[in-house]
Amino acid sequence: MIRLAAPPIVAALLAVGLTGCTNFAPAPSNSFASSSSSSATKPRDPLLEIHNEDSDFYVSKTVEPALHKKGTGPVSLDVPRLAPSISQLKFFITCAPASNFTITLSKFYSGPCSPSDLTSSGSIPLPSSKDPLNVTIDVPKGVQYWLVAIPIE
Repeated sequence: MIRLAAPPIVAALLAVGLTGCTNFAPAPSNSFASSSSSSATKPRDPLLEIHNEDSDFYVSKTVEPALHKKGTGPVSLDVPRLAPSISQLKFFITCAPASNFTITLSKFYSGPCSPSDLTSSGSIPLPSSKDPLNVTIDVPKGVQYWLVAIPIE
């Protein structure tokens, strides 16, 4: 029987080379993937779903929002008084990263929101005061959001 053996230096280089590939190759791709995916997440504009006939949240292709706002962190906004026939505003919100929100317009509603899911939509009756309407959006500092308010008669 004949044995073939590699010189000790070749065996050592192969072992070090294979170990180096196994230990170092996955780390950069994993860290890159997680950092790029978190920075790429933005909240989706709810108006895209409201105008999309195939969406579960379709309202109308021509509906004009009373409020269409993109921002970051908590904010208070004034909205001009709407026509007397409008009795409430229906709000749709998305946010990134996923978080909790509260929307206040004399009354409030709150819940979880995510970058693309509109299931946390709700209506708030308009207060009887004159002008302007004040809407408060409460999300944690640093959370990005898209908010749309549709007038309802």
